[in-house]
Amino acid sequence: MASIAFLVKADADVDAAAYGCLALFLWFGIAAATPVLLALGIPAIIMRRRVRQQARLERGLLGQTHSTSTGTYW
Repeated sequence: MASIAFLVKADADVDAAAYGCLALFLWFGIAAATPVLLALGIPAIIMRRRVRQQARLERGLLGQTHSTSTGTYW
């Protein structure tokens, strides 16, 4: 949204043409950051699911009646 505002401002006045460059810089920054964020976020989500699944399996195998079980895992 900010980049559109920068483009409108750059188009309205020749002296404010630098705002157009700033808008392009924002677009390229977003385009470059998106794959990086996905590359970091997707494995983290998968690992979190594995940890939670393992915790559920351990609770199911141990049960809540185990003598060392506190009943709270997270």
